Amino acid sequence: MVPIRRVLAAVAVTYAVLSAGERVTRPGYELRAWWYGDADARTCVPGRVGCRCAADDRCAGTCRRGLCFGARYPVPDAYLYRDDAQHDVERIHALVLAALDLTPGLRVADLGAGPGWLTVPIAQRLGPDGRVWATDLDDHALARLRAHLDDARTRRPLAPVEIRRVTAPRDTGLDDLAPASLDRVLMINVFGFGPDRPRAETVSFLARVCRLVRPGGRVLYHQDWLRRPEGEYPVDAMRAIFRDAGCGRTRERPMPAHMPPWSWALPDGIAAPAHPMERGYLLEVTR
Repeated sequence: MVPIRRVLAAVAVTYAVLSAGERVTRPGYELRAWWYGDADARTCVPGRVGCRCAADDRCAGTCRRGLCFGARYPVPDAYLYRDDAQHDVERIHALVLAALDLTPGLRVADLGAGPGWLTVPIAQRLGPDGRVWATDLDDHALARLRAHLDDARTRRPLAPVEIRRVTAPRDTGLDDLAPASLDRVLMINVFGFGPDRPRAETVSFLARVCRLVRPGGRVLYHQDWLRRPEGEYPVDAMRAIFRDAGCGRTRERPMPAHMPPWSWALPDGIAAPAHPMERGYLLEVTR
């Protein structure tokens, strides 16, 4: 017997997705073969259909949003899983780099750098006279970042990049730097599931980050997608947090107009319920 609350939750999700004008096609997902993050994941081989995957895994099918899809579990018919969404990631990265307004010799921090999709082009633009600090919590991501930097250095000069592993979600990894020693700070999705942590903790984190940015410098924050109705901070809440942290003037830069305002995703795994996802935002903060 399926609990009534699960039925009601599924109805609510379906209504939210259908109201956004996107067709839901999820054949076979009710089979619950594998979970993403569930105890069964311990026996799930990365890259196997129904299991986790990463861009550098040899997925037996198609790797999308961290999950491996195949014949039994076809790629969902939703924007976030289609090729145009992958191309939009590249477009947004270009918007972020343009908003940073990088010139040779600047000092830039990339907080939550992950595998370095933007750390590398930042270091390329700054040249050997610049400097980059890149932080992350995940050892695997930092190993991939080092590999990407090593590969990029074989093609053109880069700014020196200092990689730092942080120990907690609100650890800047840069508290030893002098005030006003940075020209730019980039953060992408570092406040995921923000309301799950105390707001005062996030304000304190941003206050410590912003004190490192010189007057006239910039902080860029990008949240790609928001899990609704609960999840990451919406743009107005994020602007208020930057204000309370004393970071400076904020303005929202437009996202690509052709991107849908809503989509849906399987954030907990192939067999998990779909969640409505709201298009994110790009905030520019000037000290």
